[in-house]
Amino acid sequence: MPIVQESPPVHIPPTAFSLAGFRRWANSLDFPTRGRISYIQGEIEVDMNADELRDHNPLKVALVTALQNIIDAEDLGVVLVDGARLINDDADIGNEPDLVFAKWETIENGNVRYVESDDGSGRCVELEGTPDLVVEVVSKYSIRKDKVQLPKAYFDGGISEYWLITPDDDGIDFQMLIRGEDQYEPVVADGNGYLLSPAFGRGFHLTREINRIGKYKYRLLSR
Repeated sequence: MPIVQESPPVHIPPTAFSLAGFRRWANSLDFPTRGRISYIQGEIEVDMNADELRDHNPLKVALVTALQNIIDAEDLGVVLVDGARLINDDADIGNEPDLVFAKWETIENGNVRYVESDDGSGRCVELEGTPDLVVEVVSKYSIRKDKVQLPKAYFDGGISEYWLITPDDDGIDFQMLIRGEDQYEPVVADGNGYLLSPAFGRGFHLTREINRIGKYKYRLLSR
């Protein structure tokens, strides 16, 4: 008879409902080693679901591949993906975005810094500050977090650009949001469907097609 092992329950300590308390828990041995657990303005969000292999995972691969090529070619800065915990005091968040981009000057002027663990190992476990771009790919488990909680938090934290991408059976909703007076405002696409990114100084267009095994293939085009 096969043995089915259930994931152990996540025990959230009472002290974790502040950013300082969440950081202590997240950097302790008691913090779960799998799943995505976020602190967002006094709330804890727990997502123990794996990436969906039809939409979520291949879309993130396409994003980081295209952006990394641009960043390398123009020596723009650093892009980080899953597992990079972003800490922002003004936003009051400790969250793992799908993608973070910081320009060299943003890092060099101290607006973003790598934070080492307290154990003396030299491991960098957190990215603290205000990056130039944060990207979230929405899944059915993250709708409230990505579309309601994080836009407010990222705006409060001074992040100038937020990409919110929702793939579903009908297509791709690619919203490029930039700071307005008191909230993010969507960038309007040009006649060819390209959205102009202030962070990169170029336009982007996201496409999707069916590959040879009947699954989605994504491409982030730029010009």
